[in-house]
Amino acid sequence: MPRVVQLGSRTVSFPGPELDELDESSSLLSRPEALSARFEADGYLFLRGVLPEAMVTGARQQVLDWIATGASVAELRRRARLEGPVRRLIEHRALFDALESLLGEPVTTFSFKWLRSIDPGVGTGAHCDAVYMGRGSPRVRTCWIPFGPTPVEQGTLAVCEGSHRASGFDAIRRTYGELDVDRDHIHDTGWFTDEPLELGAGQWRTADFEAGDVIVFGLHTMHAATTNLEGESRVSCDVRFQPSSEPADERWVGADPIGHTTFGRKTQASTTVAALRRQWGL
Repeated sequence: MPRVVQLGSRTVSFPGPELDELDESSSLLSRPEALSARFEADGYLFLRGVLPEAMVTGARQQVLDWIATGASVAELRRRARLEGPVRRLIEHRALFDALESLLGEPVTTFSFKWLRSIDPGVGTGAHCDAVYMGRGSPRVRTCWIPFGPTPVEQGTLAVCEGSHRASGFDAIRRTYGELDVDRDHIHDTGWFTDEPLELGAGQWRTADFEAGDVIVFGLHTMHAATTNLEGESRVSCDVRFQPSSEPADERWVGADPIGHTTFGRKTQASTTVAALRRQWGL
């Protein structure tokens, strides 16, 4: 029976024609060539049960304890890099195994961890990761890890299938996809749009996530998140991996990653994606 969820400001049925189910790829983990082919075709891999459920539960409780002490988002992300239940989860050997199977070689992970607590009423607009971390390897892969069972109504990651390669996204990749939010002094969110369904082309997909599930996607896969319509915050973490042999974006690695430098700061030199879209005619 379809349920009513929210993507951007639009109320949609899930599963339905505007927001359908993710295709699962867990069975391909032991078949690297098939795993890579699925990723190249769809732009994502949905993997169920990759992480131990008990570890997910323990990491979630750790984050909730931090939040209860009044820790800021910056502090949460700093603590995520320290040894403990959260770091052991987000750097679990199973994630390295999955990414090495996908990329065909040893991988490393960014030092910076994008730990998030998303409040009720909040969603995420459509964007691609290239604009935030595109200075190093083009084969950066993001693992989105929900900390516990997360139904679509609580705010789940949604991907626009095939958006990394489909011809309908050529103009977006040539313009928006070449941005660097620091170099280009972007002072808004960096999202292409806060209305994912505005893209028109491509099929949006998401799922009800269980503890231990992850989704993997690349730098040019357009993605968003459904709005959290539940009464409690959604806890999740974005963890980035790439081939160890390739250069890394200097903003996100090292003992104390520098992070963004000018992104989000409104100055005389800054602009917005919305303004640039008008220049591009998109």
